[in-house]
Amino acid sequence: MDAYVYQAALWCPDCVAKVRDALVCHAASEDSDRYPQGPYADGGGEADSPQHCDACGVALDNPVIPKEA
Repeated sequence: MDAYVYQAALWCPDCVAKVRDALVCHAASEDSDRYPQGPYADGGGEADSPQHCDACGVALDNPVIPKEA
């Protein structure tokens, strides 16, 4: 699933669509504090734990780096 970055959080496509609709200024900005950035494939990319949307909690299905034994 694609992921978006907005205000230092990861968002799913459904939640970021609601944010974009609610923004007063609909002009895209390169500042993730002002406007959602993305999409980023694979749930935002590799991480050491599963990532979830900060708004609704849905899993973003990112690849998880295996821990070394």
